[in-house]
Amino acid sequence: MNDNLRAYKGGQTIEVPVTLASIPMFLRGSAVVVTTEDVKHILKDTMRQIDLLVAAETDTSFVLYDDDGHTEDYKNGVYAKTTITVKAGDRTDIRFATEGSYESPVERMTLKLVSSTSSATAGRPQSPAGTITCPTAPSGSSSQSLPRRTLR
Repeated sequence: MNDNLRAYKGGQTIEVPVTLASIPMFLRGSAVVVTTEDVKHILKDTMRQIDLLVAAETDTSFVLYDDDGHTEDYKNGVYAKTTITVKAGDRTDIRFATEGSYESPVERMTLKLVSSTSSATAGRPQSPAGTITCPTAPSGSSSQSLPRRTLR
């Protein structure tokens, strides 16, 4: 995930240098974007780490779906449908609610909370990039309340 997170004022043209290995992405308002470096070929690779970029200017949500990708076991409930709900405010509250019985191979999740004015940490020491890395929780529900903190 690119660490060149930058806020731009609207009403202007932005020129960003790109290469064949880079695609610029611009977020407006609130969003949850999930990426991984693990999957280059969807049928052969296994996703072990996911990176979540959360822009939390207003309340938002996102559904992350996963299954084995090969069988029709999803018809029998062998899938993981995780709803990520973000509640903005003085404290940014991020909740994960998972349904289904699929045991995800994901071992680590990196959460980066960004805003045009501030970022946050989950009560852990914060790196300069405002990133939280944690092992993934077992299937079910979990939540994390994140205090606002301005990054310099």
